[in-house]
Amino acid sequence: MNMRWIAPVGMLAVALSAGCGGHTSIVQTEADCVVRFYFSTSTPKNEIRAIVKAAKNDPRVAALTFTSAEKALAKLKKKYPELAGSLSSNPLPASLLIRPHRAADSARIVTSLHRHGLSASSDVQDRCQSALAKPTRVDTTPLARGPEQLSTAERKRFELRLQRDLAAGRARKHAQITANRATLNALPLIAGARLEREAQNPESKDRSWSIAEQEYGLYALEKLQGQDFFAWDSSGWGTFRIYSVPAAVTATDVRTFVIDQLSKRWLPAGETRSSRADGNPMFDIWFASGKRCVWYMIGSNTGVKVAGRRTLEVATDLGRGSIC
Repeated sequence: MNMRWIAPVGMLAVALSAGCGGHTSIVQTEADCVVRFYFSTSTPKNEIRAIVKAAKNDPRVAALTFTSAEKALAKLKKKYPELAGSLSSNPLPASLLIRPHRAADSARIVTSLHRHGLSASSDVQDRCQSALAKPTRVDTTPLARGPEQLSTAERKRFELRLQRDLAAGRARKHAQITANRATLNALPLIAGARLEREAQNPESKDRSWSIAEQEYGLYALEKLQGQDFFAWDSSGWGTFRIYSVPAAVTATDVRTFVIDQLSKRWLPAGETRSSRADGNPMFDIWFASGKRCVWYMIGSNTGVKVAGRRTLEVATDLGRGSIC
């Protein structure tokens, strides 16, 4: 269960990499060596800045590029304005691309950044080791064709399939969000809590990404807009709510209440603790009941400001096994 990754990320990657048909030959050598870091969306900005600074000062690093979450969203809005316009918040993480002087140094750079505070929950993609292991591997995978290159018969076949899949996706979305709201409505609330905002989060569908599926996905990307694309592309939906509480209610107060109340009917599934830049505590707490998951993010920055009150996030979906 990826709480902050939007569903169409994989599909957008296919769109960005698709060419004009034919084949491509890529020789992977040490020159292709790069390490990508995708920071957890809960990582405070001051910690990200410290990690980027440590990377800049590492003599093993030849070059680096940092992309903030805000800049990543701006790129998404520019290339896919309809999809980005339907987002209620920014689900994209900040990222760091590093090119070492030598491929052999990549693992040491990763270890060093973990010592400088890089969270274990951050996604690290090290291409340097594969570059060392297979310096002459040639990839001759054919590129997927775009919609304009399909025959009339192929487009008709995709259109019929798309309409069936979209109808099923809309029905699935309605059923799952209705179930999510019923779960959230039944949760106990600490005294003074007030609902401020609700958002729906599409969860990525597992795909084979064969050439035929890539072409179907590119066709869907051309034909569908906004929420219809999310309904088609998603296998599940999570519902997030932002609540505010009186300023006198601390994060520790909320944690104590949540554990005391939910442990009576829900199975505790995990908890992480950390601290904000100002020293105040943050808690992420998960509970499970069958396949249903509920989690609380207490003390972290929700992005919602309410005068004289603190905010916290509560969410639910059907677990995928990684947390609940």
